[in-house]
Amino acid sequence: MAGAVKVGLLGFGTIGAGVVKLLRAHRAEIASRAGRPIDLVTIADLDLTTDRGVPAAPARLVPDARAVLEDPDIAIVIELIGGYEPARRFVLAAIRNRKDIVTANKACMARRSCARRSGTACASASRRASAAGSPSCGR
Repeated sequence: MAGAVKVGLLGFGTIGAGVVKLLRAHRAEIASRAGRPIDLVTIADLDLTTDRGVPAAPARLVPDARAVLEDPDIAIVIELIGGYEPARRFVLAAIRNRKDIVTANKACMARRSCARRSGTACASASRRASAAGSPSCGR
């Protein structure tokens, strides 16, 4: 099996905590389908103290999204902040840093600037993500 794909998470609220639980509970199945492990390495959230019912560790929990967006080892960013700003800035920063993005943020994607810029990076992002077994750009 190939080396692990490193993932960063933006937002560790209710949905973010649920994603962490799912990634951990289904780690073997995800790795089997992707052809390699998916390692959640960094979680960014402004609130570092609230108990989410799931520990961040072994991932690092940090208050600054740049720790995810600027880490050259992180290939995939999961954006779970919601709303338009700062999610839009984070998605665009991830694209500029050649990271694949997983988001269900309709507010951001429905707006012209975010969707258009995301579409520009969609083809190359999709090829990279499909190698990791992860859909991107609505594919």
